[in-house]
Amino acid sequence: IEDGEGGVIVSYQDNEWIPPSTSKRRVRVQRVDSSGNFLWGQTGVRVTLSETYPQGGQNLCTDGNGGCVIVWHELHESLPTNTYDIKVNKINNLGERVWGDSGISLENTVNSDPVRIVSASDGNYYVQMSNIYRINQNGQILYQYSSTALGQPVSDPEGGVVLSGRVWTGMIPKLVSQRKDSLGNNLWQEPHVEIADSLYINSPINVKRINGYYYYWWYGRKNGVELVTQYQALRSDGTKLFNQDNLPISNYPVDALIGNILPSDSGTFVLIWQDYRPDDGVFGQRRDTLSNPLWNSNDVPLYTGMYSDLLVITDGIGGAIGLGWHQFDFSLRAFEISKYGNLGEVIIPVELISFSANLTKDKVELFWQTATETNNAGFEVLRFAQNDNNVWKRIGFVEGFGTTTEPVTYSFIDEDVTTGTYKYRLKQIDLDGTFEYSNEIVVEVDFKPKEFVLHQNYPNPFNAKTIIKYQIPKEERLRINIYNILGEKILTLYEGEQKAGEFQVILSSDELPSGNYFYSLETISTRQIKKLTIIK
Repeated sequence: IEDGEGGVIVSYQDNEWIPPSTSKRRVRVQRVDSSGNFLWGQTGVRVTLSETYPQGGQNLCTDGNGGCVIVWHELHESLPTNTYDIKVNKINNLGERVWGDSGISLENTVNSDPVRIVSASDGNYYVQMSNIYRINQNGQILYQYSSTALGQPVSDPEGGVVLSGRVWTGMIPKLVSQRKDSLGNNLWQEPHVEIADSLYINSPINVKRINGYYYYWWYGRKNGVELVTQYQALRSDGTKLFNQDNLPISNYPVDALIGNILPSDSGTFVLIWQDYRPDDGVFGQRRDTLSNPLWNSNDVPLYTGMYSDLLVITDGIGGAIGLGWHQFDFSLRAFEISKYGNLGEVIIPVELISFSANLTKDKVELFWQTATETNNAGFEVLRFAQNDNNVWKRIGFVEGFGTTTEPVTYSFIDEDVTTGTYKYRLKQIDLDGTFEYSNEIVVEVDFKPKEFVLHQNYPNPFNAKTIIKYQIPKEERLRINIYNILGEKILTLYEGEQKAGEFQVILSSDELPSGNYFYSLETISTRQIKKLTIIK
């Protein structure tokens, strides 16, 4: 899994042979940074110090802070049936066992399948074996319920989980799913949503949340054909995205083997699979949420010949990268396809490496820098503030540099600001209209004065009128007085209560002869005086 800082966390087993006939099997984890350095010692961290029983079947998820939460089972060899203790522990970003040196025991089961675990969006965790456990950051089991039919946990965006599995109607299994909230209540129709009414008996079930939808793919009967690889997606309310029925992965649907479904740009998704058409091999297609093909309508051939153990991941910019070994010469093969459906095309993304703000006297200056750009039309500057009715408002556009491998620095000045809290983000737009949002930055604008200040009048000297400006840091009663050269008060320009802020008064010379005068800002706590001159 990713560690959130450009590195990864991996789990593995070490097997120690102890002559003449025993061994110890331990589960370990290791954190590796982006340069390949081990961060948790040369041999990693043991998830438990217990060595009584062989350990294995592990799975892990991120803890959101550079560490992980890992589950595993410990084998109890016995007759007539072996049993397994299911345990879980948290390893923090320093490689320390957080939930004790033995971890937390969840259940004992005869099921030897690997345990599943996912991070919930609210910072908790879901573990699935024969029961579903919801566990908080402190290792406390918040609740549990049976998962005899449904499993395959996938987190939803509100702290809940989506569970999927097969239920039987006679001899034919169906693919079903249910979404539960953080308290374990069902959110979709009871008892579950039916996705497919004819699931191949040995079909794997794959579920992934992509662009706000839950995508499923499986093998099953369709149009009289026994084994067709199909897919469907559910909305957050449990309704089907593709109302026209479940869809075949491939234009040549028989015996298609799915590699993966991956997110792409602007709500689209990429399918990668193998099938046994006459020119068999690996194929790909990008589709929109109406399932319209966006690449070659006959599918894009990625490799001729069949892979084994085909693994496919996103390239992070709308395309895909695949890896597997060839069945005939056992060579390791890899491919890359861009978001435009071009094999081997390397796209330089618009890589934003910094975005910051600087508050000056009366405006906010935004600065950002890109490392590389491809087909960059430019950046919309968006602002969110109470003054904007609490919605994101477009306040400007900065033209991009198109395509470049050189760093580029940009700036934008927001002069329409008053005291308050402002959020800013960038909407980077490609020449083809696709876009991506930057992270948000928050700026606290406070134009309230920090001290009493009486400014020099302007103009000075003056003939007819002059402006006297002053600022006060808090609500207070004050006076602005005029004195002659002898220090005698001759005029009060203002007297009363004023809130914190900047103010001004106008002094007319109509009733005053030429000469030098003093003016003052006076409160209960301060008195400031400056000199002015009238020339007629």
